Amino acid sequence: MGACSSIVWTYWKESGEIPDRTTATALLAGIQLDTDFLSRSVSQTDLDAHYALFFLGNNALAHEVVKTALSVDQLEEIGRSFSSFRIKDTILLAEVHGDYSSELLSVLADFLLRLREITFVVVIAIKGCEYHLSARTRDASLDTGCIVRQVLSGIGSGGGHPHMAGGTVHASCYRDGDAFLRKIADGIAAYRSKNETDNQAD
Repeated sequence: MGACSSIVWTYWKESGEIPDRTTATALLAGIQLDTDFLSRSVSQTDLDAHYALFFLGNNALAHEVVKTALSVDQLEEIGRSFSSFRIKDTILLAEVHGDYSSELLSVLADFLLRLREITFVVVIAIKGCEYHLSARTRDASLDTGCIVRQVLSGIGSGGGHPHMAGGTVHASCYRDGDAFLRKIADGIAAYRSKNETDNQAD
């Protein structure tokens, strides 16, 4: 499934209960956010949940909540992210410094993935004892959640969906952007190699 909210919706459905309008609106916003308004990794369950919740909740409010995740105060922080990035092949790593919410990291990752030459993006916030990151891909042959989980093994934790993931890195384990970018590239290469081996075995 493309959205966690879709899973939650199935619990309501299986129990024979109907979510109230506020809950339905929240679940609807979650589906729209995780699937980028039904444009990525959408399953039949996501579509069924969105259809049902669309009429139970407030779609206009859900849309507004998802689209207004940022504020004018964050413009300067967003601008700084465009001056500290590294690229290897079609992979882009952007480091940001300061207080970045998970929502802002996600928005930046989604935006940077629009670059024509880029197919895999990681945005990481350098602050505190744990650095938070958000990752995205538009390469259908990759599983972002699996790759992020592998890359962060031993230095943090993370995971997610095939097209999007998040996680944290222990500050003491983060050398620099160049080293982390190489680690991401190695993780993607290892994932491709394993998939090729598995396919040949089948």
